Amino acid sequence: MTLNNNFAKTAFVAALGLFLSTGLYAQDTQDGASTTKKEKRGRGGDGENRGPMDPASRAKMDTQRMTENLGLNADQAKAVEAINTKYATKQNELMTALRPQDGSRPSEDVRTKGFEQMKALNDAKDAELKKVLTADQYTKYTTTRKEGRGGPGGRFGGGRPDGDR
Repeated sequence: MTLNNNFAKTAFVAALGLFLSTGLYAQDTQDGASTTKKEKRGRGGDGENRGPMDPASRAKMDTQRMTENLGLNADQAKAVEAINTKYATKQNELMTALRPQDGSRPSEDVRTKGFEQMKALNDAKDAELKKVLTADQYTKYTTTRKEGRGGPGGRFGGGRPDGDR
C-alpha cells in the first residue's frame, strides 16, 4: 500500500512540474503578437524577436551603439547612419549572392572569396568612418572592434548587442 502512495505522490509532482513548465515555454506576448521561443533567435535573451535583421535596422542599431559609445554629435550620427546603411545593404547583397539557391553550404572557395569581399567592404566602410569621426573616436572605434569581437564585424559593426556571442 505504501508503494502505491509513493507512486501517486511522485506522479503528481511530475505532472505538476510538466504543467508549470509548459506554461513557461508556450508563448510570450509582445504588443499582442504571439512569439514562441523558436522565433526569438536568442540575441540577448530579452524576448525581443530579432531574427535576421534587415540592413536598415542593423544600421540603425549600429549607429545607436556607436553614438552612445563614441559620443557622436547629431551631424556625426547622421553621417554614420548613412555609412552604416550603405554598407549593411552591400553586405546583405553580398551574403545573398554567395548563398547557394538550393540552401546548401557554399564551397570553401566561395566562402574564402566572400570573406575577402566582406573584408574589402569593411575596409571601405572604415575609411569613410575615419573621415567623419575624430581621431580619438576612430581610435576607440577600431580598438573596441578588435577587443570586442576579434573579427571583421567587431563590437560596433557586428549587428549583435554587446556581450552576446
